[in-house]
Amino acid sequence: MGQPTTSREFDHQGAFRFSVDLEFAGVKAGAFTAVDGLSATVELIEYQGGTDTFARQIPGRPKVTPVVLKKGYVNTSVLWDWMKATMDGAMKFENVSIVLLDDSGQTELGRYNLIDTWPSRWQGWQLDAQSSNAMVEEFELQVREITRVG
Repeated sequence: MGQPTTSREFDHQGAFRFSVDLEFAGVKAGAFTAVDGLSATVELIEYQGGTDTFARQIPGRPKVTPVVLKKGYVNTSVLWDWMKATMDGAMKFENVSIVLLDDSGQTELGRYNLIDTWPSRWQGWQLDAQSSNAMVEEFELQVREITRVG
C-alpha cells in the first residue's frame, strides 16, 4: 500500500498527481501530462405559460464535454490504432478512467470513469529543430457518460 498521507480530508490536493487508465489497452500508452475538459452540464429548458410573468426553467438532457488527453510521444501505437480504426469506420467504444492521486502520488483519492468513449481528434506534435521541447500529442475523446467513484 502507499505511504500514509498527512493531509486532512478538507485540504486541497495538487492538480499534478493523476493517472489515466485505459481499460482496453494491455500495454502502457505513455504518461499523460494533462487532462482537459473534464466537465458535465445539463441543458437548460425555458418555457413560459400564457399566464406566467417569468419564464420557468427545467433541466434538459445531460451532456459530457469532450476530454482532451495530452501526452509525450512514446513509440507505441495503442492510441493511434484506436484513432485509425475510428477513421476507418470500425468505431469501438472503450472505457477510460481518470484517477486522482494524493500529493504523494501513491494513494488514490477518487476516479472519474468515462464510459463509452471514442477518439474524435488526434493532434500531432510541432517539430522544430531549434527547440528542445518534448513531442506532445493530443487525443480528444467523446464521452457518453461520466461516473465518480470514491
